[in-house]
Amino acid sequence: MKELISSVIALDKKAQEDITSLLKEKDSLTLSLKKLQSELETKYAKKTAEMLLEVREAKEHEYEQAVKEVIKSAQDKAAFIQANYDANKDKWLDELLAFCLK
Repeated sequence: MKELISSVIALDKKAQEDITSLLKEKDSLTLSLKKLQSELETKYAKKTAEMLLEVREAKEHEYEQAVKEVIKSAQDKAAFIQANYDANKDKWLDELLAFCLK
């Protein structure tokens, strides 16, 4: 019986050591996971900021191009209107004058 009790005590002691070892390993893994989480958050925060900067720069470039196109189109239309006016102003004035004098 004494051997059985000694055996149970030894098994219990071994189980306690195993539990302690597993708890230490769990704590170590928890710390490692927290560190990895922090590293990933930092990495993806930087990556997200870089992507946002790239998108912002691309959109600013698109906006600048659109503004240039609108300005060019407005200048072309203004030049066309001015040229049409210069070419026809005397004719239009003559027609208007003729209409008014009828």
